[in-house]
Amino acid sequence: MTPTLMSSNDRPLWHAPNGASQPPAEPVMHALKDLFTTDVGLMSIGGIAFMLGMGVFFLRYFLRHMHDDEARAAAEAQR
Repeated sequence: MTPTLMSSNDRPLWHAPNGASQPPAEPVMHALKDLFTTDVGLMSIGGIAFMLGMGVFFLRYFLRHMHDDEARAAAEAQR
């Protein structure tokens, strides 16, 4: 006997076409559909992209200034 997803009145909520009982993959697909098609999802993608861009910008900015300060300190030490 294969397990099935049952409702409160003991009727199966879903059946696979071949009779096998597998949980539906709909929640994941629904979440991806919402992410790419709704205003809230698109704003979330935009916010994530903005934050990643800020991270890359600050990483490059700080590293560049650290190397500049290191070069300046080395030049002062040679004087």
